[in-house]
Amino acid sequence: MNDETAVASACRVLIAEDDEELRDSLVEVLELRDYNVVVVGLGAAAEAACRDQQFDIGIMDITLPDGSGLERVPVIETLQTDIEILIVTGNAETDLAKAVRPSTIGFLQKPVDMNQLLSTISAVAERCELARKNRELELTR
Repeated sequence: MNDETAVASACRVLIAEDDEELRDSLVEVLELRDYNVVVVGLGAAAEAACRDQQFDIGIMDITLPDGSGLERVPVIETLQTDIEILIVTGNAETDLAKAVRPSTIGFLQKPVDMNQLLSTISAVAERCELARKNRELELTR
């Protein structure tokens, strides 16, 4: 296992996306690179997953069948204080200023540019790994 694979496998990603084709593509691309992926199709399911598991990254669609993904972000932030969220939208007219939150790391327009997605996820995974290593060092002192 190389360093990049080790970092990816330690990184947990939550995907909240109702478009089945896009959801499957995201899972395939991330799992091929050894990311640990959990997928949901509803905002309520994303909140439930965050109550049960720890995530490093959330990929949140703005428009979900049970409401706005943007309305779920503050709840997810309270459940997961260290999560970093990437907002995905298919609507170019969306007011992205409403999506700017402490956890928001970026925005992707549909159709999603997988290279941009991977670049963003990789950077977050590296930050998460560094934070884990720092915590381990602090514990050994």
